[in-house]
Amino acid sequence: MSEPARRPTILVVGSSGFLGSHLAARMSRSHEVFCASRHRPSQGGCGHWVCYDAVRPETIDNLPARVDVVYYMAMSPHYRAFPAHAKDVWDVNVQGLFSLLEYARASQALCFVLASSGSVYQTGPGPVSEDSPLAIGSGCDFYASSKIAAEALLNAYAPYFHIGCLRFFYPYGHGLSAAMLFRRMMHNIGEDLPIVLDGQDGFQSNPVYLDDAIDACVAAAGLEGFHTINVAGPETVSLGRICRIISDLLGKPTAPRFQYRGEERTTVTRIDRMCELLGAPKTGILDGLRQFVDAYRTQGADR
Repeated sequence: MSEPARRPTILVVGSSGFLGSHLAARMSRSHEVFCASRHRPSQGGCGHWVCYDAVRPETIDNLPARVDVVYYMAMSPHYRAFPAHAKDVWDVNVQGLFSLLEYARASQALCFVLASSGSVYQTGPGPVSEDSPLAIGSGCDFYASSKIAAEALLNAYAPYFHIGCLRFFYPYGHGLSAAMLFRRMMHNIGEDLPIVLDGQDGFQSNPVYLDDAIDACVAAAGLEGFHTINVAGPETVSLGRICRIISDLLGKPTAPRFQYRGEERTTVTRIDRMCELLGAPKTGILDGLRQFVDAYRTQGADR
Protein backbone atom coordinates (compact mmCIF):
# COMPACT_ATOMS: atom_id res chain seq x y z
CA MET A 1 0.00 0.00 0.00
CA SER A 2 1.48 3.31 -1.07
CA GLU A 3 2.06 6.08 1.46
CA PRO A 4 -0.16 9.17 1.25
CA ALA A 5 1.34 12.09 -0.66
CA ARG A 6 3.17 14.59 1.51
CA ARG A 7 1.38 17.90 1.86
CA PRO A 8 3.48 20.80 0.52
CA THR A 9 5.14 22.80 3.28
CA ILE A 10 4.74 26.56 3.32
CA LEU A 11 6.64 29.18 5.32
CA VAL A 12 4.89 32.53 5.77
CA VAL A 13 7.27 35.14 7.18
CA GLY A 14 5.33 38.06 8.61
CA SER A 15 2.35 35.86 9.48
CA SER A 16 1.10 38.30 12.12
CA GLY A 17 0.67 41.10 9.57
CA PHE A 18 -2.33 42.01 7.43
CA LEU A 19 -1.69 39.96 4.30
CA GLY A 20 0.50 37.38 6.03
CA SER A 21 -2.10 36.38 8.62
CA HIS A 22 -4.85 35.90 6.06
CA LEU A 23 -2.51 34.04 3.70
CA ALA A 24 -1.39 31.66 6.46
CA ALA A 25 -5.01 30.93 7.41
CA ARG A 26 -5.94 30.23 3.77
CA MET A 27 -2.93 28.02 3.04
CA SER A 28 -3.43 26.02 6.26
CA ARG A 29 -6.54 24.48 4.72
CA SER A 30 -4.49 22.43 2.27
CA HIS A 31 -0.80 22.74 3.23
CA GLU A 32 1.45 22.29 6.19
CA VAL A 33 2.11 25.90 7.14
CA PHE A 34 4.82 27.37 9.36
CA CYS A 35 3.89 30.85 10.58
CA ALA A 36 6.95 32.97 11.34
CA SER A 37 6.55 36.23 13.24
CA ARG A 38 8.01 38.24 16.12
CA HIS A 39 5.14 37.41 18.46
CA ARG A 40 2.90 34.39 18.86
CA PRO A 41 -0.50 35.10 17.25
CA SER A 42 -3.39 35.65 19.65
CA GLN A 43 -5.64 33.36 17.61
CA GLY A 44 -5.01 29.86 16.29
CA GLY A 45 -5.67 28.45 12.84
CA CYS A 46 -2.39 29.47 11.21
CA GLY A 47 -0.42 26.23 11.39
CA HIS A 48 2.84 25.82 13.31
CA TRP A 49 4.11 29.06 14.85
CA VAL A 50 7.85 29.74 14.95
CA CYS A 51 9.49 32.79 16.49
CA TYR A 52 11.33 34.72 13.77
CA ASP A 53 12.34 38.36 13.76
CA ALA A 54 13.95 39.82 10.65
CA VAL A 55 15.98 42.26 12.76
CA ARG A 56 17.38 39.43 14.93
CA PRO A 57 19.40 37.20 12.54
CA GLU A 58 19.92 34.48 15.15
CA THR A 59 16.19 33.63 15.10
CA ILE A 60 16.57 32.14 11.63
CA ASP A 61 17.70 28.95 13.40
CA ASN A 62 14.09 28.52 14.54
CA LEU A 63 12.83 27.99 10.99
CA PRO A 64 12.15 24.48 9.67
CA ALA A 65 14.99 22.69 7.90
CA ARG A 66 12.94 22.01 4.77
CA VAL A 67 10.13 23.93 3.07
CA ASP A 68 8.67 23.97 -0.43
CA VAL A 69 7.46 27.58 -0.69
CA VAL A 70 8.62 30.69 1.18
CA TYR A 71 6.42 33.78 1.38
CA TYR A 72 8.24 36.89 2.58
CA MET A 73 5.38 39.12 3.77
CA ALA A 74 7.23 40.91 6.60
CA MET A 75 6.72 44.64 7.02
CA SER A 76 8.20 47.03 9.54
CA PRO A 77 5.58 48.66 11.76
CA HIS A 78 7.64 51.86 11.39
CA TYR A 79 7.52 51.98 7.58
CA ARG A 80 6.41 55.63 7.59
CA ALA A 81 8.85 56.80 10.31
CA PHE A 82 11.83 58.06 8.31
CA PRO A 83 14.50 58.75 9.39
CA ALA A 84 13.75 57.81 13.01
CA HIS A 85 13.24 54.11 12.26
CA ALA A 86 15.07 53.81 8.95
CA LYS A 87 17.25 50.97 10.26
CA ASP A 88 14.25 48.85 11.21
CA VAL A 89 12.70 49.38 7.77
CA TRP A 90 15.99 48.47 6.07
CA ASP A 91 16.57 45.43 8.27
CA VAL A 92 13.10 44.06 7.51
CA ASN A 93 12.90 44.93 3.81
CA VAL A 94 16.47 44.21 2.73
CA GLN A 95 18.67 42.50 5.30
CA GLY A 96 15.89 40.20 6.45
CA LEU A 97 15.01 39.34 2.87
CA PHE A 98 18.63 38.44 2.12
CA SER A 99 18.70 36.09 5.11
CA LEU A 100 15.50 34.40 3.96
CA LEU A 101 16.75 34.04 0.38
CA GLU A 102 19.83 32.28 1.71
CA TYR A 103 17.64 30.15 3.95
CA ALA A 104 15.39 29.22 1.01
CA ARG A 105 18.40 28.24 -1.08
CA ALA A 106 19.83 26.07 1.71
CA SER A 107 16.46 24.43 2.40
CA GLN A 108 15.98 23.65 -1.31
CA ALA A 109 12.74 25.58 -1.59
CA LEU A 110 10.93 25.34 -4.90
CA CYS A 111 9.41 28.84 -4.93
CA PHE A 112 9.95 32.20 -3.23
CA VAL A 113 7.27 34.90 -3.17
CA LEU A 114 8.05 38.49 -2.11
CA ALA A 115 5.40 41.00 -1.12
CA SER A 116 6.62 44.24 -2.67
CA SER A 117 4.79 47.51 -3.27
CA GLY A 118 3.35 49.61 -6.06
CA SER A 119 5.17 52.55 -4.46
CA VAL A 120 8.34 51.51 -6.33
CA TYR A 121 7.12 53.30 -9.47
CA GLN A 122 7.57 56.89 -10.51
CA THR A 123 4.26 58.73 -10.32
CA GLY A 124 2.91 60.02 -13.59
CA PRO A 125 -0.24 60.93 -15.50
CA GLY A 126 -1.09 57.44 -16.75
CA PRO A 127 -1.23 53.84 -15.57
CA VAL A 128 2.02 51.99 -14.97
CA SER A 129 3.00 48.48 -15.99
CA GLU A 130 5.67 46.13 -14.68
CA ASP A 131 8.14 47.69 -17.14
CA SER A 132 7.54 51.31 -16.12
CA PRO A 133 10.40 53.39 -14.62
CA LEU A 134 11.08 52.94 -10.93
CA ALA A 135 11.24 55.77 -8.41
CA ILE A 136 15.00 56.23 -8.38
CA GLY A 137 16.55 59.65 -7.86
CA SER A 138 16.58 62.67 -5.59
CA GLY A 139 13.81 62.85 -3.03
CA CYS A 140 12.69 59.23 -3.37
CA ASP A 141 10.67 57.78 -0.52
CA PHE A 142 12.86 55.63 1.77
CA TYR A 143 10.35 52.80 2.04
CA ALA A 144 10.03 52.60 -1.75
CA SER A 145 13.82 52.75 -2.12
CA SER A 146 14.23 49.84 0.29
CA LYS A 147 11.69 47.82 -1.70
CA ILE A 148 13.58 48.55 -4.92
CA ALA A 149 16.77 47.33 -3.25
CA ALA A 150 14.93 44.23 -2.05
CA GLU A 151 13.70 43.43 -5.53
CA ALA A 152 17.25 43.75 -6.88
CA LEU A 153 18.35 40.97 -4.55
CA LEU A 154 15.87 38.55 -6.06
CA ASN A 155 17.59 38.45 -9.45
CA ALA A 156 20.68 36.65 -8.16
CA TYR A 157 18.54 33.80 -6.77
CA ALA A 158 16.63 33.03 -9.97
CA PRO A 159 18.79 29.90 -10.66
CA TYR A 160 17.77 28.33 -7.33
CA PHE A 161 13.96 28.53 -7.24
CA HIS A 162 10.94 30.01 -8.96
CA ILE A 163 10.28 33.61 -7.91
CA GLY A 164 7.15 35.75 -7.72
CA CYS A 165 7.67 39.44 -6.96
CA LEU A 166 4.20 40.82 -6.22
CA ARG A 167 3.79 44.60 -6.20
CA PHE A 168 0.62 45.30 -4.21
CA PHE A 169 -1.44 48.44 -4.79
CA TYR A 170 -3.22 49.59 -1.61
CA PRO A 171 -4.56 46.25 -0.33
CA TYR A 172 -7.48 46.70 2.07
CA GLY A 173 -9.86 44.59 4.12
CA HIS A 174 -10.53 43.49 7.69
CA GLY A 175 -7.42 43.36 9.86
CA LEU A 176 -5.75 46.36 8.26
CA SER A 177 -3.54 48.20 10.75
CA ALA A 178 -4.50 51.66 11.96
CA ALA A 179 -1.51 53.16 10.15
CA MET A 180 -2.65 52.05 6.68
CA LEU A 181 -4.50 54.34 4.29
CA PHE A 182 -8.02 52.89 4.37
CA ARG A 183 -8.08 52.62 8.16
CA ARG A 184 -6.79 56.20 8.49
CA MET A 185 -9.54 57.40 6.17
CA MET A 186 -12.18 55.48 8.15
CA HIS A 187 -10.91 56.99 11.40
CA ASN A 188 -10.89 60.53 10.04
CA ILE A 189 -14.38 60.18 8.59
CA GLY A 190 -15.73 58.64 11.79
CA GLU A 191 -14.24 61.44 13.90
CA ASP A 192 -15.13 64.22 11.42
CA LEU A 193 -11.46 65.05 10.95
CA PRO A 194 -10.20 66.70 7.74
CA ILE A 195 -8.81 64.61 4.89
CA VAL A 196 -6.18 66.09 2.59
CA LEU A 197 -6.72 65.52 -1.14
CA ASP A 198 -4.25 66.19 -3.94
CA GLY A 199 -5.89 68.00 -6.84
CA GLN A 200 -9.65 68.11 -7.33
CA ASP A 201 -10.57 64.75 -5.80
CA GLY A 202 -7.38 63.13 -4.54
CA PHE A 203 -4.99 60.70 -6.16
CA GLN A 204 -6.27 58.00 -8.48
CA SER A 205 -5.57 54.31 -7.80
CA ASN A 206 -6.99 50.82 -8.25
CA PRO A 207 -6.75 49.31 -4.76
CA VAL A 208 -7.00 45.54 -4.35
CA TYR A 209 -9.42 43.92 -1.92
CA LEU A 210 -8.08 41.39 0.59
CA ASP A 211 -9.64 38.26 -0.98
CA ASP A 212 -8.20 39.10 -4.41
CA ALA A 213 -4.78 39.85 -2.90
CA ILE A 214 -4.72 36.48 -1.12
CA ASP A 215 -5.91 34.67 -4.26
CA ALA A 216 -2.92 36.21 -6.06
CA CYS A 217 -0.53 35.08 -3.32
CA VAL A 218 -1.83 31.52 -3.44
CA ALA A 219 -1.58 31.39 -7.23
CA ALA A 220 1.99 32.73 -7.11
CA ALA A 221 3.16 29.47 -5.51
CA GLY A 222 2.52 27.79 -8.86
CA LEU A 223 4.62 30.17 -10.96
CA GLU A 224 7.53 28.89 -12.97
CA GLY A 225 10.51 31.11 -13.63
CA PHE A 226 10.89 34.71 -12.48
CA HIS A 227 7.88 37.03 -12.60
CA THR A 228 7.25 40.57 -11.38
CA ILE A 229 3.51 41.15 -11.19
CA ASN A 230 1.41 44.16 -10.21
CA VAL A 231 -1.46 43.12 -7.94
CA ALA A 232 -4.35 45.60 -7.99
CA GLY A 233 -8.11 45.86 -8.18
CA PRO A 234 -10.35 46.04 -11.27
CA GLU A 235 -11.49 49.65 -10.84
CA THR A 236 -9.80 53.05 -10.87
CA VAL A 237 -11.09 55.32 -8.14
CA SER A 238 -10.14 58.62 -6.53
CA LEU A 239 -9.37 58.98 -2.83
CA GLY A 240 -12.25 61.44 -2.57
CA ARG A 241 -14.71 58.85 -3.90
CA ILE A 242 -13.34 56.20 -1.52
CA CYS A 243 -13.98 58.57 1.39
CA ARG A 244 -17.52 59.38 0.25
CA ILE A 245 -18.36 55.68 -0.08
CA ILE A 246 -16.97 54.95 3.39
CA SER A 247 -18.92 57.91 4.81
CA ASP A 248 -22.17 56.61 3.30
CA LEU A 249 -21.51 53.08 4.58
CA LEU A 250 -20.85 54.43 8.06
CA GLY A 251 -24.15 56.31 7.91
CA LYS A 252 -22.56 59.72 8.44
CA PRO A 253 -25.13 62.51 8.07
CA THR A 254 -22.61 64.94 6.56
CA ALA A 255 -20.06 64.62 3.78
CA PRO A 256 -16.37 64.10 4.63
CA ARG A 257 -14.31 67.21 5.35
CA PHE A 258 -11.74 67.70 2.59
CA GLN A 259 -8.73 69.98 2.37
CA TYR A 260 -7.09 70.46 -1.02
CA ARG A 261 -3.45 70.87 -1.97
CA GLY A 262 -1.12 70.49 -4.93
CA GLU A 263 -1.82 68.61 -8.12
CA GLU A 264 -3.67 65.37 -8.68
CA ARG A 265 -1.49 62.25 -8.77
CA THR A 266 -2.10 58.76 -10.08
CA THR A 267 -0.88 55.39 -8.86
CA VAL A 268 -2.98 53.28 -11.21
CA THR A 269 -1.54 50.11 -12.72
CA ARG A 270 -2.40 47.82 -15.59
CA ILE A 271 -3.31 44.32 -14.41
CA ASP A 272 -2.86 42.36 -17.66
CA ARG A 273 -0.03 40.28 -16.24
CA MET A 274 -1.91 39.63 -13.02
CA CYS A 275 -4.96 38.41 -14.96
CA GLU A 276 -2.82 36.16 -17.15
CA LEU A 277 -0.63 34.57 -14.48
CA LEU A 278 -2.55 34.83 -11.20
CA GLY A 279 -6.18 35.38 -12.13
CA ALA A 280 -8.32 38.48 -12.48
CA PRO A 281 -9.46 40.39 -9.37
CA LYS A 282 -13.18 39.91 -8.74
CA THR A 283 -14.07 42.54 -6.13
CA GLY A 284 -15.11 46.03 -7.20
CA ILE A 285 -14.53 49.03 -4.97
CA LEU A 286 -18.12 49.36 -3.72
CA ASP A 287 -18.44 45.70 -2.77
CA GLY A 288 -14.95 45.67 -1.25
CA LEU A 289 -15.54 48.76 0.87
CA ARG A 290 -18.92 47.42 2.01
CA GLN A 291 -17.28 44.20 3.24
CA PHE A 292 -14.44 46.19 4.82
CA VAL A 293 -16.75 48.54 6.72
CA ASP A 294 -19.21 45.79 7.72
CA ALA A 295 -16.43 43.58 9.10
CA TYR A 296 -14.90 46.49 10.96
CA ARG A 297 -18.18 47.50 12.54
CA THR A 298 -19.23 43.97 13.56
CA GLN A 299 -15.85 42.50 14.53
CA GLY A 300 -13.95 45.63 15.56
CA ALA A 301 -10.34 46.60 14.91
CA ASP A 302 -8.01 43.68 15.50
CA ARG A 303 -4.77 45.49 14.69
